[in-house]
This record gives sequence, C-alpha cells and structure tokens, in this order.
Amino acid sequence: MFIRYPPERVLSAYRNKIEHPLITDPQEQSIWDEVRYSVLNSYRMDFNVKLAKEKEQIFPTFSEFIHFLYDSDPVEMNEHYKPMVELCQPCAVDYNFVGNFASIRSDANAILEHLNINSTLFWDRGKHSKPTTSYVQKYYSKLQPADFRRLEEKFGGDMGLYEFLFPSTGDPNYQTIKDSKL
Repeated sequence: MFIRYPPERVLSAYRNKIEHPLITDPQEQSIWDEVRYSVLNSYRMDFNVKLAKEKEQIFPTFSEFIHFLYDSDPVEMNEHYKPMVELCQPCAVDYNFVGNFASIRSDANAILEHLNINSTLFWDRGKHSKPTTSYVQKYYSKLQPADFRRLEEKFGGDMGLYEFLFPSTGDPNYQTIKDSKL
C-alpha cells in the first residue's frame, strides 16, 4: 500500500479530475462531469446544470470542492479522494509494506529489491509537468480556517494513522512526518 499526504492527495484529485481534467474516456468523463455538477449545484447558488451543459465547462473552486468532500459520506467517495482508512482498511489488513508517495521511486525500488527482481522503476512526469507539491501553497492559501478544520475532520484518521502532522495554523506548507521511514 502507498500513502500520500492527505492535503496533497486532495489537491491532486481536484486538479486532475475537477479543475483540469485530461480524461479521454467518455464514460469516465461523464462520471467526473457529474461530480463537478454535483459540487456546483450544492455550493453555488446561481448554478444551473442545463445551462452549464450547453456552455463551456464550468469548474468548482477548490473551496467548493473541500466543502463537497466534508459533506460527503466516505463510503460513497471516489477512490481518488476517499480517506485511506476507508479505502485500504489498514486496521483490518496486515500490510507488509507501506510506502509513501513522497518517496515512491525509492520505495518501489525497495519492493523490487525485496522480491529479488533485478529492475529499477523510473517515474517520468513528462517534460512540462510539475508535481502537485509545487501547487500546494497557491491553492491552500485561499482557504478559510474552517476549511482546514473540515479537512482535518475528514482526513484526521489518515493523518494520525500514518503519523502525518496536520498543519494547525492552516498553513499546509508543508508535509511533516513524525517518522519518514514508514
């Protein structure tokens, strides 16, 4: 199992599935359109689904997405942003390896080495792709303190279980792990 710092994971889901979807499969696109419309319909007073479908796509703000996550039942959440304690059931499954997305290259290679597989994994982001970590300050700086409390309430289990420290000041800059060798 691989874990990821919850605020970064939430931002990644927002950027890649809600704000700038690069989805080519029409069925998957339809699913994410419905998520976007659901967020907008719930948190934007003047939103009209019919008009939105006729015009260019309209996207929820990051704050609206955070409100949507807070109000969502974790059982019904998509795997891209569902709390890991719900998604992977770490209290019920005895994982023999817990890797961290922040060190995915070395962790994945450690797994290969443990399995005696003589190979090395490379992670190519692409020439113009920037990691989500480079966008954290930009997005989270626009949130209100109540939004951070909502995130902490929703993802507190992940934070505690994997010993991440949630930023108490509301400043997600940045990831702190009590023990970096999970």
